[in-house]
Amino acid sequence: MTQILIVEDNEMNRDMLTRRLERKGYEVTCAVDGPEGIEMARAQLPDVILMDVALGAMDGWEATTILQADEKTRRIPVIALTAHALETDRKKSIEVGCVEIVNRKLTGNNFHRYINPERDSDEATLAVHGLTTEFLSDKPKFAEIVEELREYAQGAEVIIHNAP
Repeated sequence: MTQILIVEDNEMNRDMLTRRLERKGYEVTCAVDGPEGIEMARAQLPDVILMDVALGAMDGWEATTILQADEKTRRIPVIALTAHALETDRKKSIEVGCVEIVNRKLTGNNFHRYINPERDSDEATLAVHGLTTEFLSDKPKFAEIVEELREYAQGAEVIIHNAP
């Protein structure tokens, strides 16, 4: 099983990344700062490290530099995570040896539509999202919004969420 080490000081981000990766079948461990991430990387030798760049006293750049200088950890790919993703961040990620930079900045560009499923909501489904048959009855059917959805999603990374 692929092992991923997340080095992230924000608890909500750690939790979100962990849940998503574990659902995909990855084994995930987490560190809350640079020094702990270095220690865990050396002890566990994960397959990949997701490194937040804006960590406390030791930022992700410094932690990555230390990992890249260590014979034991230098071959572990490090993916930089940042909410900024400025050109300087991209250059810095290359300088310190990260293999990729992921920009987590929200764009505000969202597509959200309620769709009439053309069937009644059962109790188990209602327990998840709370959308009644009555509420959905006057909403468009999928065929009515599919072109708008296709145009919106063209070439994009799509994250879909259907529960409150």
